[in-house]
Amino acid sequence: MKRCVLLGGLILLAGLCHACAGDFDPATLTSPAVSPQAVPLNPWAADFDQPAPLSLDVTPKTAATTASSLPFAASSSSFQSYGNFGADVTNRHVRLGGATVGLGHYFFDGVSLNLEGSGYYLDESGAHGAAGSVYGLLRQHLVRRQNYSLFADVGFGIIRADHELPANGTEFNFVFHSGPGLTWRLDDDLHLLAGGRFFHVSNAKMQGDSRNPSVNGIEGYVGIMKTFF
Repeated sequence: MKRCVLLGGLILLAGLCHACAGDFDPATLTSPAVSPQAVPLNPWAADFDQPAPLSLDVTPKTAATTASSLPFAASSSSFQSYGNFGADVTNRHVRLGGATVGLGHYFFDGVSLNLEGSGYYLDESGAHGAAGSVYGLLRQHLVRRQNYSLFADVGFGIIRADHELPANGTEFNFVFHSGPGLTWRLDDDLHLLAGGRFFHVSNAKMQGDSRNPSVNGIEGYVGIMKTFF
């Protein structure tokens, strides 16, 4: 009897094992197939915006590039027109006022050579007259920015009046002037132009010391400058 029970138990156990084996599929133990595109490489990519790619352009801004982009660059030209007023400071009672026009060309960044002409109304101790002057002018913009510049200029030329300038002098004289100034951009290529100069008028002793009185004065001016290429 014991042998029969033991044998029956073994047969039952074998039947259960066979039944379980029939329902068991080993393939169910493998991981389900997942498409590589379905899973992002960065698990946080779905929750956060990706940063913009870094730029590898590390080309330095050279001084030449910066200088050429500012006003009054080399190879540009200018037209200027301004009014001026001056007075003698050596007790000769000479006053003058007039207008000037000129053309300039920039041979280097901020450095120009100009040719200018002026017409003046003269007043010397109540005596009135007129004069005209032509001169060359060298101008250098010492500070250049997009909206303004600071410069210094120096000029030398000739002036002729319709009477002796000053009294007991000659009608024909040489003129020298120099001083600081500034520009202020009004539009793309249009600038306000203003400054002050010391000026000297004499005939360089062409007719001797006795007829070489000089005029030494200060003048101010304001006008416009148009630049073009």
